[in-house]
Amino acid sequence: MIPATPRAAATACIVRDGVGGLEVLLVERSPSSPFVPGASVFPGGTVDPVDRLAPDPFRAAVIRETYEEVGLVLADQATEPVVAGLPLHRQRSPDDFSLDSLMYLSTWVTPEWMGLRFDTRFYLVAAPDHTDLVVDRRELVRADWMTPGGALERGTSGELVLIMPTAAHLRYLTHYATVDEALDGARAGRYEAEIDQEVQEGRRPGGLG
Repeated sequence: MIPATPRAAATACIVRDGVGGLEVLLVERSPSSPFVPGASVFPGGTVDPVDRLAPDPFRAAVIRETYEEVGLVLADQATEPVVAGLPLHRQRSPDDFSLDSLMYLSTWVTPEWMGLRFDTRFYLVAAPDHTDLVVDRRELVRADWMTPGGALERGTSGELVLIMPTAAHLRYLTHYATVDEALDGARAGRYEAEIDQEVQEGRRPGGLG
């Protein structure tokens, strides 16, 4: 059987400084979801035609999906981030908002043996000033801020379902205590170095990232 062609997608590790240290936003997918039902993942989704109007369709998809899923706007806060209740790039020119705040981390491609496949880019971004969540109950069950280490512990105990890419990025984020430190690491390209080390030590299969 010919493997399905991966669909372009994007997701974001949205981080903030919490009382107990760095926190990341995880959303739990609906049990009826066609892809990884019940899994706790980062906000994001497929690149839609409207996203391709923007200078970077992948980053535009992250902004749109995050707004639709949890009500957070990751656009440049110096502009009007929302017009008529919709993300800015649905109402105005794509050049009217900035995508620079989303720092590229990695690209993951779903294995060929899976029927539904995605070519997903992962980004790191600081949470906006207002982090009240409005969860889309159609695609998601809930959304929570938690420390990367705490999320991994809950995954080990079975409280959360964590797929490989999510767990890999959570492990990476455990190296940082603050948002500024994490963003500096992304700028320096430290994620790839961390994953390379995991592959060499046999803690993660090669060829998936």
